[in-house]
Amino acid sequence: MKAESLAKKAAAAYAAEKQVALKSTDAHENVPVLDDEDSLFSSSSAPVPKKSRSVPAAGVDTLGRHITLTTSIDVLADLQAHAVPIETPRAYPLYKHLNSQGFYITPGIRFGADYSVYPGDPFRYHAHFMATSFGWDEEITVLDLVTGGRLGTGVKKGFLIGGEAPAKSTAPEQDAGKDHFRAFTIEWAAM
Repeated sequence: MKAESLAKKAAAAYAAEKQVALKSTDAHENVPVLDDEDSLFSSSSAPVPKKSRSVPAAGVDTLGRHITLTTSIDVLADLQAHAVPIETPRAYPLYKHLNSQGFYITPGIRFGADYSVYPGDPFRYHAHFMATSFGWDEEITVLDLVTGGRLGTGVKKGFLIGGEAPAKSTAPEQDAGKDHFRAFTIEWAAM
């Protein structure tokens, strides 16, 4: 009998604790929220009021507080003294020409070239060319042509070579926005 009365008291206490109170959380909606006592992690003591963040008044001394800089560029006295000139890579004209034609370009060191050239997104397509840049007046040895052509054919790619015409050899009446670049593709054919 004593157990039954204890069970009834516990059930009544549980039912009283499970009552849901409506608290306004927004001006536009009422959301049912459990009381603080109903919370799983509620403490038996009274709730502690939240501290509000306040901005110190203008007259408050802020000694001892420092702002950590995220970059050091502002603390340098002379920016030009620390500037490092960047040299344009030798193969940049080839990159510029292929990029202007709509190709996607990645480093080609895997295939012994300056660039791997893709017709579209490299994640969707295989490279069509392995590209190597040469100077306009640079002598290209037959061995370079044969090895590049055979290697390109062996990995199912064309061997693309190209060079940019020097500025003095271009006629002034030609279009100034046009790049003056010549490119050739070599594929090795078995005999």
